[in-house]
Formats: sequence, C-alpha cells, structure tokens
Amino acid sequence: MKFVRCALGAAVCVATVATARAETLPAIKADVASPVPECATPGRLMAYLQVRNPALEPRFGQIATHYMRTGEEFGLRWDFAFFQMIVDTASLTFRRGNGQPGLVRAGQNNFAGLGVSGGGNGSESFADVATGVRAHLQHVLLYSGAPVWAPIAERTRLVRDQRLLASWQGVARQPIGFTELARHWAPSDPSYGVAIASVAARFYGDFCSIADPAPQLTVAARKVPVVAAERKEPPGEGADLARRAVEVARADDGVPRMAAGAATVDPPPASVPAAAEKPMQIANLRILNPMPVAPVVEQPAVRPEPAPVVVAAAVPPPSPLAAPRISSADDLVKNFVSGRTVLLDTPLGTTIPIEFREDGTMQGQARSLAGLLGAATDQGRWWVNRAKLCQRWSVWFDKETQCLKLRQTGRTIHWVRDDGQTGTAKFAR
Repeated sequence: MKFVRCALGAAVCVATVATARAETLPAIKADVASPVPECATPGRLMAYLQVRNPALEPRFGQIATHYMRTGEEFGLRWDFAFFQMIVDTASLTFRRGNGQPGLVRAGQNNFAGLGVSGGGNGSESFADVATGVRAHLQHVLLYSGAPVWAPIAERTRLVRDQRLLASWQGVARQPIGFTELARHWAPSDPSYGVAIASVAARFYGDFCSIADPAPQLTVAARKVPVVAAERKEPPGEGADLARRAVEVARADDGVPRMAAGAATVDPPPASVPAAAEKPMQIANLRILNPMPVAPVVEQPAVRPEPAPVVVAAAVPPPSPLAAPRISSADDLVKNFVSGRTVLLDTPLGTTIPIEFREDGTMQGQARSLAGLLGAATDQGRWWVNRAKLCQRWSVWFDKETQCLKLRQTGRTIHWVRDDGQTGTAKFAR
C-alpha cells in the first residue's frame, strides 16, 4: 500500500489522502502481496509517536518493539495495528479531544479499548505493556478470521466463543482487511477507518525517508525470547492458561493477568449461550487438528504400511474365558498410528508433528503456531473409539476431546472430525 507524500504541515492534503485510502486499507494478515513496508521499523515508529506525544511515558519506550515481535509471530500487518493503537489511545496520552481523561487509563496497558462499551463500562487491564500489546493483536487476529486458542482478554474469549463476528465474516471479502475491521470494531464511528488511514498517511509520508534512529529496537524485536523449556505444574484454567500463552512469546516484562474486552462488540442478549461448544469457524482459515509436535521418529524400514480401516468389520463373539477386546476396526486404527509420528498439515503451509506413543500418550510442538495454540509444546492422550482416533491435549484446543475418522490415499491421510472439519496429514519417514 502506498501513500501520497504531502508537504510538511499540509493537513488538508493528508486528510484528503486518508479519506481516499480509508476504503482500501490493507488486509489484516500480511502476505507477499501486502507485506509490512521495510521502513516501518520500531525506531521510526517510536520517533513518530514521540512527535505526536512529546510527554510519552518512558515505560512505553519499546511498545513498537512489542508490536513488531508479536505481529510477526501472528503474521499480521502489525504496522496498522500500531496506527490503530495511536488512534485509540490518542498517541498514548489516553485523553479525549477536549483534554479530559478517556475511559481507559494509561496504567491499564489496554491499547485498543478492549472491554469498553458505549455505556462507559469498565475496560480490561493488563499487567504490563507486552501483555497489553499481545491482547490487542490477538483480538486483531480474531477479526482476520484466524482462530485464537488461548485468549488473554476476556472480551476476545467472549467474542470467539459466542461467534459474535461470524455473521459478517462469512460474507466479507477475502482476505479480510482493516477496512472491515474498522467498520465492525467501531460501528458507531464512521470516521474510525479514516482516522487510522490518516495516522498511517502521516507516518509513511514523512518518516520513511529518515534514517532509523534506533535500529537496535528492530534487532530486539526479532530476537527469540528465552523462556522456560516446559512448565512443571499441571495446566490450569482461564487466567493461568492465558498467562502461559503470553510467556511463550514475551521477551521481558512481568506476568500477565486476565481481564475483559473488545471495544465495540456489545455482549449478546441473554438468549445467546454463554459459550459455544467449539471454536468459531470463519472463512477458509481453520487450524487443522489438535495435534502438537514432538521429535520426528524414524520408522523401521521393513515395517509394512497397514491399511487404515474406518468401516467396522464383523467380529466373532469372544469366548466367555477370553479377555474383553475392542473391535477389529478399532485394532486396525490403533495399529495404524501407534508408535508413529504424524505430520499434520495446516492452512498456513506448515506442519505440526505429533508423536503417538504406544502407551496411549502423545506429544507435539506447535512451532510457528505456538501463539495460536497457547503453548510451544504440549502432551496429551489418544485412544480409539468406534474406529475413530480420539485425542485430548493438556493445553491446546481448550483441552477438548476430538475424534477423527481416518482414510489414506497414497501417503496422504485424510481426516474428518466429529464437528465436520476436514484436513490432511502424512506419516514422518
């Protein structure tokens, strides 16, 4: 996306450009057709923010680094999420146009009005800057149609579980962009998208040509944070789950806590269930199965490839003295995966390896999807029921039990989940 460069101080020109561009804001997800421009560095963005707010609090000095780090992890146009933050916080002054304090205070670390409603209800609070940025970007990710498996903000969890975005996302043009986000994030403010476009126009018009004043911020954003290899305590619920999800991608700052919020989506009427039984399915973006990654296990070269059976076969009645046994179809499905590593395909073009151990446990690594699944690695249990492969993770996929019917074509494994989702996988060599 390109912006016309206006002369310094030409406010009318900037406003005109912003109005023209408000209807063509970029897609929420970054891709080869819509990458984050190279000149959008944390150093330049902080210089821009300092110009807009000369009294910027020192604790916000690396907020652009957090937006870049988490935004690249999620694959977002994080530059426009940063511009949205500028609009929602009045350049981190947290004041209204008349100079009065806004509904959100600086100490809440809430950079997108999560939890604020038109009635002035209290907004969510987050323990530190990094957590607040991550909560904002998780909510932006949800608007793109991608799943968010371990929401930090209670509002994000509510919007996800009650499918509050499904009515318009199902008919939105693909890929979903910041234009659609602005319309539904602040439906009562038709100038919201124009404001975001205006902030972007000023940055790309005046700051792309300057030397990066703090290139070390870009280095810090792309430095892989050092986190504990694996938590020893058992997985928890709610806030504890969200806390662990944040620790995976945070480089510093304290431990986050749960709160509540998505700025302009009002709670549903009482007739709407408190929470949907399964995660929201939007557009064609679906995280394939609840299977994490583990070390790839080489299979013996002489091991025959058992044919997967998904149709129950006739089984003679067991002898009264014989031990109880499952059906032959269950046996074949169990033998099909037991002791093997499955590479689960995802819509993002990556694979998630899952090791199905013979003792009924499984282990996996999320790799680049750690931010979506809520943990970099996870363990769980698997079993076979009525010729279906069932599994339950300790953290991933909200710890829900999911069962899959399997079918093999060549090296490709096709699966159909009980809720109708489909996908493919293959065995590791």
